[in-house]
Amino acid sequence: MSSTTRLAAVVLLWISQMCLGDASVQALDFPAYGVSADGRVPIGVGRGPVPSPAYQWSEVGGTTLLGAIPDGHSTFAWGASANGSVIAGSGSTDGFRWTASQGFETYTSQLGQPFWAYGVTGDGTTVVGRTLVGGLEVAATVSAAGSLSVLGDLPGGRTEAKARGVSMDGGVIVGYGVSEDAEALGFSGYEAFRWTSEQGMIGLGSLPGDRYDTVANAVSADGTVVVGLGTAADGAQEAFRWTADEGMTGLGRLSAVAWAASRANDVSLDGSVIVGSSTSDGYPGQEAFIWDAEHGMRSLFDVLSEQYGLDLTGWQLNEARGISDDGLTIVGNGRAPDGTFGGWVVRVPEPATLLFVGVGTAFLSRRRLNVA
Repeated sequence: MSSTTRLAAVVLLWISQMCLGDASVQALDFPAYGVSADGRVPIGVGRGPVPSPAYQWSEVGGTTLLGAIPDGHSTFAWGASANGSVIAGSGSTDGFRWTASQGFETYTSQLGQPFWAYGVTGDGTTVVGRTLVGGLEVAATVSAAGSLSVLGDLPGGRTEAKARGVSMDGGVIVGYGVSEDAEALGFSGYEAFRWTSEQGMIGLGSLPGDRYDTVANAVSADGTVVVGLGTAADGAQEAFRWTADEGMTGLGRLSAVAWAASRANDVSLDGSVIVGSSTSDGYPGQEAFIWDAEHGMRSLFDVLSEQYGLDLTGWQLNEARGISDDGLTIVGNGRAPDGTFGGWVVRVPEPATLLFVGVGTAFLSRRRLNVA
């Protein structure tokens, strides 16, 4: 073994030991409903007096009160830009956009009409959600400059649509509307959609069995994978994953009982990791799940306990609501060991094999470049 190779091996071992820290779970001061793409800024709604204000939290800055829409109802922070500097959300009567420089601003004050916000692009320049046109609910976007754009509606059904998620660059927007097939074959008539400027709003269909009522909750940062919930052939709610090649496929449930249900809430950058909640055996209420193609749907509690050795005594992880682009930070809601119900943030270390390959290739390439 050459001195260069030995040095590379020593550096790789040192870096892997330094970076592969322990998994952790931490309670938040509020129920969590999302997290920035970099995993540093969980967002959600507070437990304060009505109206409960929206909050953000970071390891550096702690908890920040964003503000509250004065309508007597809670104000939810639903979406954050990649670094958490722009946050968008909604109350029952209006939506808001928040930045550190401008603070909390409602859309009625900005647009002159209500707009309910549910997602925001990575750079924070475009917010997606819904607004009213002629008294009818339609999916729409708003730019940072206050320009409103209506996305349209699915053909055939009643006019009703909501945008729930957006890709990193804003090129793909997902949500749900009402189509002719969904209205005829579904319980509520909802069908998940995927929107692009080239194709417009396209319905994504249903899970096998033609039981419509599908809702898209999120899309991967690259726009290729859509996740949400649908109705399975047995009539139960089931989480789904959609791609252009495979169509809509069910992700299963953590329990086999007839009334079990699941829903997918968020997805990592490339669509390889999905999180949500599911009915599970012997667990109080819903349980947070994590899904990947190799393992399928698994209890997040079990993965953290068995794979990472995390002591979760006293914790209940009832639902996972958001995941960072790298899949290493997950936020959700449940019960902390002290008995309080609220949000939590889980961080897991990067797998050793991925770290080894990435660092090793970069290090050896740099050595070859220097020698040459």
